[in-house]
Amino acid sequence: MSGRKYTPEFREQLVREVIDTSRTIAEVSRENNVPGQTLGIWVNDARRARQENSENGDGQITETEVAELARLRREVQKLKAEKEFLGNAAAFFAKEYR
Repeated sequence: MSGRKYTPEFREQLVREVIDTSRTIAEVSRENNVPGQTLGIWVNDARRARQENSENGDGQITETEVAELARLRREVQKLKAEKEFLGNAAAFFAKEYR
């Protein structure tokens, strides 16, 4: 542990950078010299707080959440296609070397 203290504003800025964009925790933490595990905890806490707030609220999701959901759905679709492609490639090369 570094014991380094971060301002709430700095923490919120990094959390928003991860949640509101498609950047990864690793990218943001590396760029800002913050341990990835620390940033991951901040992001999880923020997501949990947002979920609790939305559950206690009117049940509406925000525009940011809609955008994030759309981005995540696209990412899942892409990852499924990549997984299928890699599985087919592995099967092809396994057959070739038999």
